[in-house]
Amino acid sequence: ARRTEEGPDVSAALLALTLPFVRGLYAERDVPTVRGYGGEFHAAEIGKVSFDCPAILVTTLGWHPTTESRRLTGRHVRKAAMAAFIVTAGADRVDRLSAAATLAESLAIKLRLWVPDCSATAWDVAPLEDDPAAENLYGRQVDAKGLALWLVRWEQCIQPRLGLDLIDPPLGDLVEIVITDRTRTGSVDSTPPGGVVPAVYEDVQFPPIAP
Repeated sequence: ARRTEEGPDVSAALLALTLPFVRGLYAERDVPTVRGYGGEFHAAEIGKVSFDCPAILVTTLGWHPTTESRRLTGRHVRKAAMAAFIVTAGADRVDRLSAAATLAESLAIKLRLWVPDCSATAWDVAPLEDDPAAENLYGRQVDAKGLALWLVRWEQCIQPRLGLDLIDPPLGDLVEIVITDRTRTGSVDSTPPGGVVPAVYEDVQFPPIAP
């Protein structure tokens, strides 16, 4: 049977888990804005997006199939690249840079300890593969707006939790199994040494469908 994957895609599934987790890490008075974003965030986007600082904008940057996950095994494992853009404001350049760096470090530590609760989803989402990385995205345009911009990146593996209900086409009632045996037929001497005729058994096993 051929399996099909239903429900939200990788990006939507990860964002649906990541955003509530990040929002729950910080009180709104400390980090007013935690929201999803459509991709890379840079200086040209600042005037087109409404947010209050400090802000954390979370997005997925893509994924690829992998067989080298440290957290998940089996079929259909994808390693997703995730990102959180951190924006802080302030009159003093050094102060806003320090605030962004501190928030980036805090977020990276908490993400590393995160064990996603995906019990209510159709996906298995693993903890981070490794420690997140952070970088300062300082630029003249960002600085001119009185802002500091930092980026936290990490990789996380996700796997669809496929069951018999996701097999396409659906299986009906099992009423018959036909087995074609292509083993070569042998013969047993009717009077073997010792007078004991050995019994020959054939064991047919149906392994469970791999996830």
